[in-house]
Amino acid sequence: MKYKYILFDLDGTLIDTNQLIIDSFKHTYKMHLDRDIEDKEIVQYFGEPLITTLRRYSPENAEVLYDTFIHYNESIHDNSVSICCNIEECLKQLKDMGCVLAVVTSKRYKMAHRGLELFDILKYFSALITVDDTEHHKPHPEPVLKALEKLGALPEEAIMIGDSIFDIQCAHNAGVKAIQVTWGAALDHLEQEKPDYLVDDALEIVDIVMGESTQNTSEPVETTLLMTAKDELQANIVESLLKAYGIPMRRVYKGNDTFGRIVMGLTVNGIDLHVPKSALEEAKGIIENEMPLEEDLEMEEIEEAQDSEEHEESPDQLLEKYDRKRRFRAGLILLFFIPGFVLVAGIAIFWILRLLM
Repeated sequence: MKYKYILFDLDGTLIDTNQLIIDSFKHTYKMHLDRDIEDKEIVQYFGEPLITTLRRYSPENAEVLYDTFIHYNESIHDNSVSICCNIEECLKQLKDMGCVLAVVTSKRYKMAHRGLELFDILKYFSALITVDDTEHHKPHPEPVLKALEKLGALPEEAIMIGDSIFDIQCAHNAGVKAIQVTWGAALDHLEQEKPDYLVDDALEIVDIVMGESTQNTSEPVETTLLMTAKDELQANIVESLLKAYGIPMRRVYKGNDTFGRIVMGLTVNGIDLHVPKSALEEAKGIIENEMPLEEDLEMEEIEEAQDSEEHEESPDQLLEKYDRKRRFRAGLILLFFIPGFVLVAGIAIFWILRLLM
């Protein structure tokens, strides 16, 4: 085992709180500053203490903004968060291996404890270091050093897992190796502070801890854009194909596509697919020459194509047919969604006017 002590960030790493945090900031800024802040501007400060972020926008009224944020955030918390994919299995495997786990977060103890209990994963951790436990916060090394002290660990025995530049900087400032996860929201600062490892799946953390990862920790992987996938299906196809050739891939969602991804199964702006720079040409060749057409179709369409003796369409025709069906489904959903939204809004406005008259 390469690392015995495993330190986890909370938000965006163990628990998906991305939309909860974005919505809470937007509500706060709109209420007090009458400002509409874009998601990408909010995301860049993920990982630092809340009061620090709020002071960037209103130093003189930060405490008032803080109270509003906390009240709104707590009121919608339990219905707005979920556990990140494969996290519980990852924690279980690490614990079974004899690792000692801790959470190092910029969140308050009350809400960090609540989030961990909500998904019954508090039991895996031997320590919980929150913003309440340190004078200095991420990216200062104190939170990680505090965790090491509490666990009785040396920096070289530990590794930190997080989703933001502040997690990576905090770990490196404490002399600890760092893993950055790609399922968080803040992935735009790799050029400022490179992690020692980059993982797309929580179970890859187990391989790194065991020393079985093929990533070179002395030279962090430099990634570059391979292509922009139009939806999750295409991204899954590309990822599966590249994985067969041993090429890792990470996704960067463009803009705020949460509604489309969850409700409609598509994205408005597409998904940027990144691969190691050294594997770019090989990945391009694989995509151009060996993209499996069967996987571009849904399972029912594959079976129909295989069973039909009269099916003589070319690959290009099959792809075009799939695109048409996809656009039709999206249009159909929007056709029903937009009138319904307009109707509800109209009724609401009618009753508001009646009440005011």
